[in-house]
Amino acid sequence: MFKRTIGVLCAAVVAFGTASVLPAEAKILNANGMIFDMDAKEGYAYLKDFDDSASEVFIPTKENGLPVWGGSHAFAESKNLTKVRIGNPAVIEDSVFYKCEALKTVEFVGTQLKEIPRGMFSNCYELKNIHIPAHVNDIGDLAFYKCWYLENITVDPENQRYTAKDNIFYEISQAGGESFLNPNTVIKAGCKVKNVVLPEGTKWVDSCAFEYCDELESIAFPPPCGVSAPMPSTTVPS
Repeated sequence: MFKRTIGVLCAAVVAFGTASVLPAEAKILNANGMIFDMDAKEGYAYLKDFDDSASEVFIPTKENGLPVWGGSHAFAESKNLTKVRIGNPAVIEDSVFYKCEALKTVEFVGTQLKEIPRGMFSNCYELKNIHIPAHVNDIGDLAFYKCWYLENITVDPENQRYTAKDNIFYEISQAGGESFLNPNTVIKAGCKVKNVVLPEGTKWVDSCAFEYCDELESIAFPPPCGVSAPMPSTTVPS
């Protein structure tokens, strides 16, 4: 993580709300403490790092006139970040918010982001609420791994790939039918669920789907329903 002191440069950026070029490098420090490398990906503003100076950030569609490419682990292990708003970045790589231990709020304000990549919010222990927008059609493995206090999970009713009911998050069967009549796979359950009745059509339960559901008392499985094999420890993003 980029943690060295920016000093007067950082103060000037915050005061005037404009981006500044870091000395002797093709990098830009914006007003939220995000570090963009303008040479790393040709034609893109590559979001490389975060100096952890801000508690709230907005990931924009463009930076300095170029579409944003969110780099892997760009915000990883931030101690101060509590709120993230995400616009329409062209790309977001894996584990971008890995182990942001203070992160509580995520808002998808753009309309073009299609993917929540692998491990995007893994180990974000304080994340309590997540709303999946209509346009998201791909969620990677372990996207919410070790989100211990993730309680409320909702999905836009217009989403054709995912749905949620009673704080349980499902992938919809691609075989057709009305969305909730074919939930197909349980991806993640909110940590406060107690007595769960999985709807008819549920075929699989992802490993770790009910992880940290400390108040869970029972699960009723419709036949036939399988449980996916446990993931080896080597698959955990870091």
